[in-house]
Amino acid sequence: MTDYQKIERMFSQFLDRPSANLTADERAEVKDFIDVGEYGLALETLVAIYLEDEKLPDEDGRMMIDALAAEMSMKPAEIWLPEKE
Repeated sequence: MTDYQKIERMFSQFLDRPSANLTADERAEVKDFIDVGEYGLALETLVAIYLEDEKLPDEDGRMMIDALAAEMSMKPAEIWLPEKE
C-alpha cells in the first residue's frame, strides 16, 4: 500500500465514525481536499472545524488525528487541539 493510500484509508476511517461529530457539509469539505491529494490541507481543515465550532473529537478520534499528523510528518495534533477539560 502506498503512503497516499494509507493516508486516505486513515481519513476514511476517521470520517466514517459517527463519533467524529461532523456535519455532512464538514465531512464534504475535508473530503474535497482528500480527493485532490491535499492531505495536509484536509487535516488542517479538520482541526480548524473542531476549533472554530468549539467541539472536540472523542479520545479515539484525537488518537486518529495524531496518527494522521505523524503519518504526514506534520505537527502533533496535541498542539492544535486543546485538551478536554
